[in-house]
Amino acid sequence: FTNLQAQEQVSGDCGLNYEEGLLIREQMFKNRATIDRNRIAQLQNQRFTIWIPVVIHLIGSNQGQGFAEPSGAVSMICRLNSDYADQNIQFYIKDSIHYVRDDSIYMSQNDSIAVDRMILLKDTMAANIFVNHSNGSSGSNTIGIYIPRGDFIGIINSYANGSSVTLTHEFGHFFTLPHTFFGWEDTDARSLYNSTPAPSSIFDSHGGKVEVEYVARSGPQANCYSSADGFCDTDADYISDRWNCPLAGNALDPSGITISPNQRLYMSYSLDNCMDSFSQEQTVAILSDIVNRN
Repeated sequence: FTNLQAQEQVSGDCGLNYEEGLLIREQMFKNRATIDRNRIAQLQNQRFTIWIPVVIHLIGSNQGQGFAEPSGAVSMICRLNSDYADQNIQFYIKDSIHYVRDDSIYMSQNDSIAVDRMILLKDTMAANIFVNHSNGSSGSNTIGIYIPRGDFIGIINSYANGSSVTLTHEFGHFFTLPHTFFGWEDTDARSLYNSTPAPSSIFDSHGGKVEVEYVARSGPQANCYSSADGFCDTDADYISDRWNCPLAGNALDPSGITISPNQRLYMSYSLDNCMDSFSQEQTVAILSDIVNRN
C-alpha cells in the first residue's frame, strides 16, 4: 500500500527557494574553478565505489507520535543507491536510525528554530536526513528540502519509500546542483509570457535581475555556463511547477526559440516517472563537491 500510494504522490514540490539555490550555485562555481579536473577524471575512471555515510533522523511529536516507518527509510536509501549507482556512489546508514521527539521539527523543518535544533542534532561526519510529518507551513506542497544553512536534507514521511526520487533530487542540491529552472522559482513562464519570447532578464524575489538562459549552446547568444543552473548539457528550462512528460504548452527563449527541457533529469520538475538521470556535467559537479567535502 505504501509503495502504491507513493507512486500516486509525484506532484509535490522541493522547498528550495531562489536565494538558497543561489548559494548552491555559487559553491558549484567555486568548486568548478578550484577542484583539479584531473582528480575528477581519476574518480570517474576508477572501479571502486565511493561510500557516503548517512544518518537518518526519524522525527516524531513530543508524545512519540507520527514517526515514519523505519522500513520505508531503509527502502528510501535503496532507491537512492539505485539512482546513483552509475556514478559508483553509494550511501550507507551510519550507526543506527535515530528517533527524535521534537514538536518544533515535527511541525515544520523549514523554520528557523527547527533548523537550529537540527543543526545541534546532526552528525557532522555524515550526510543527515530528517524524516518528519511536515516540511512547511499549513497547506504547503513541499515534500523534500535541502537547507544550506544546516547542510542537511528533509523528507516528509510519505516520501520515505523505495519508489520516490525525492531524496535523489535533494541529494543533488546537497552536492551543489541547482534546479534546471534556476531563476524561475515561483514563476509560471508559460502563462506569464503566453508563447511570446521571454525577456533577457527577470527579477528575483528581492528585485534583483536574473539572466535568462538562451536555448543556444554556441555562438554569441549562448550563456549556459553563466546563467540558470550553470550547465550547458542541461537544456534551457523555465518550468518551475511539476509537469508530466512530454511537456505541454510553449515557452520561448528571448530569441523566440521554443525551449525543450530534458524530462529525464532529476533536477528538473518533471514528474517522478519521467526522471532517470543526471547530465554528465552534473555528475562532474557532484564529484567535485565530494572532493571538496573530503
